[in-house]
Amino acid sequence: MYEFSPGEKAHLESLKIPLAIYEIIDGRAVARLVSDGLCELRNVNRENLINSLTNCMFAFVHPDDIGRIARVGMDFAAHKCEYNMVYRVRRGVDENSCYHLSHTIGKWQKMENGTELAFLYYIDLNDSKEQINQLTEDYCKLQRDLLYQDILTGLPNLKFFYDFGPDKVKNFFSLKQKPVVILFDIKDMLTYNSEYGFYKGDELFRIVAAKLKETFPCSLIAKAYNDQFLVIAQQETACENVKKLNLLVNQELSEKATCIRGGIAPIEENMDLMDAVDNARRCIREMGSDLTSISMIYTKEIDDEFLRQRYIVDNLDDALSRNRIKVYYQPIIRTNTEKLCSLEALARWDDPEKGLMEPMDFIPVLEKYHLIHKLDLYMLEQVCKEVWERKSLGLEMVPVSVNLAGLDFDHVDMAEELNQIVGRYKVPHDLIVIEITEQTIATASDTFTKQLEEIRSNGFRLWIDDFGSGYSSLNVFSRYKFDLIKFDMELMKHLDDNNGANRHVMKAIVDISKAMGIHTLAEGVESQEGLDFLKEIGCNRAQGFFFRQPEPLKMIKEWRGKIQGHDAKIETEEEAEEQESGEIA
Repeated sequence: MYEFSPGEKAHLESLKIPLAIYEIIDGRAVARLVSDGLCELRNVNRENLINSLTNCMFAFVHPDDIGRIARVGMDFAAHKCEYNMVYRVRRGVDENSCYHLSHTIGKWQKMENGTELAFLYYIDLNDSKEQINQLTEDYCKLQRDLLYQDILTGLPNLKFFYDFGPDKVKNFFSLKQKPVVILFDIKDMLTYNSEYGFYKGDELFRIVAAKLKETFPCSLIAKAYNDQFLVIAQQETACENVKKLNLLVNQELSEKATCIRGGIAPIEENMDLMDAVDNARRCIREMGSDLTSISMIYTKEIDDEFLRQRYIVDNLDDALSRNRIKVYYQPIIRTNTEKLCSLEALARWDDPEKGLMEPMDFIPVLEKYHLIHKLDLYMLEQVCKEVWERKSLGLEMVPVSVNLAGLDFDHVDMAEELNQIVGRYKVPHDLIVIEITEQTIATASDTFTKQLEEIRSNGFRLWIDDFGSGYSSLNVFSRYKFDLIKFDMELMKHLDDNNGANRHVMKAIVDISKAMGIHTLAEGVESQEGLDFLKEIGCNRAQGFFFRQPEPLKMIKEWRGKIQGHDAKIETEEEAEEQESGEIA
C-alpha cells in the first residue's frame, strides 16, 4: 500500500479540484484520498466519502448508468482504456436529491516508489461554463505538477531530471563549463524522523530544497528517491558548495545538526546521465558511515575498489566451504625466559584468482558488510580442529588466541557459540584465548559487555588487543575484567619519537597493569633492542617478526631451534603456571 507523506497528503486533500485517488489492492479499487473539492461537490465529509467510494463505489450514481461505468472501470483498472465518462450522479446522501451530470476523467500515475495510483478528476456539468473551464485548467496544471514536480518540496522530480537533464548538460558544455552530477544524501534520516517525527522530517526536506536553490542558483535541482536530491552543476565549485549547503541547512534547523553528503560525478560529453548518477551513488556508498567526509569525487579507482570488495563478499562463503582461508600461527614469547608460551591465530585467504591475501585485504571489507562473524566463527572452529592435530605432531599444547570483532556480538550469541564450538571438539577452555580490540571495548553496548563477562566466567581468558591505538582510556581498567593488554605495534615502531614518549607511556601502563594483576604483551617487536626494552620495563610477553612471521600449522614443527636468536624452547605447563603467578607478583 502506497504511503503518502504527511506533507503530500495535506497538499492533495486541500485541493479545491474535485479529485479522488484510488489504488488497486488485492484486485479491488480502494479510495486512498479525496480532496476538499470532491467533498464539497458530493456534499459529504471526507471519512464517509472515502468509505462510500471504497465499499459502495456507485452509491451516488444513477442506477441506469452503473453497468456502463462498471465495465469501463474494469477496463481502466486493467489499463485497457482511459477513464473518460459522462454519467448522472447524486449530490449528498439523501436518496431524494436530484441528479447532476458529471464528467469524470481518470489517469494512472506511477509514484516514485513504483506504485501506480489512479487519479480521477470530477466535473459537474451543471456548473457554469466559466467554472468548468477553470476546473479543467486547474486539472491540467495538476497533471503537469504530478508528472514533473515533487509535491512536498516543489522541486522537479526524477522524471523531469532525466527528461530535461541532458539539455542542461549540453548547456554547460556550450558555455565551456565542466558539468557534474551531485547526489545529495541526508545521513540518518530514519533516526531524525524517529526522534522528531515525520512532520519535522518533511520540514527538513523543504529546508534542504530551499537551501539547494540558494547554493546552486544556476543549476538543475531535483528531488530523488527517499532522502536524496540530485543537482547538475559546475565541477569547479561542487565540493565547496557541499560544505556551504551543510552550513546553511544547519543554521536553519532548531533540532540537532544533520549531515548532508554529496557524491560528485563528472559528466563526460555524450555520457548517459543515468551512468553519471550511478557513479555519484558509488561515492555515497564509498563514504559509508564516515561522518568526517561530506563529499567525494568519483574516480575509476572507486569502481576498482568496489569490484575488489564485491569479489571478497561474493566469494566468502565459497572460500569458507572449501577451506581456502587458512589459520596462520605467530608465536608469543615470554620475555624473561625467551620461551614460547602461546600462539596467535591469524587468517590468510589463499584465493585461486587473487593469490594469498593478507587480513588487511579482506577483514575491513567483511566488517563493512557485516560479514565478519562468519570469518571469526570459522577461525575459531579451525583452531579447535587443529588443537588435536598439533598434539598428533608432538607439539606442546600452548594456548591459542583468536580475534573476535565487536560486530560478531550483534549477529550471534558469541558466548554460546564459543561454548558450542569448543565443546564440540572437546578443547579445554584454558587453551583458547579471546582477543577483543580496545576500539571495540570503548564503544561496547550492555549486551556486548554481558557476553564478555559470560565468556570470561566460562573459563576463557580475555585479552584486549591494540591497546594504545588511539582509543585508549584508563577507565577501561575499572570497567572491564580482562587478563592481558596487548600494546599496539605502533608504540614499538615509534619508541624513540618525541624524545622517547612511548617508552614512558608503556612503562607507566606496565606498572599500572602489574598493580592490578594484569599481564602485558607487546606486538611489533622487530629487534633485540626492542626485546631488551620490554625486559627492562617488565612487559611479560612479546610478539613480532624478530621471533617469527605467521606461518601455517605444518611449519610450527620447524620452529624448534629456528626462532630468530633463541633456542625456541616451549615452556611446560608447570613452568607456565609458575610464570603466571610470578609475573604479576
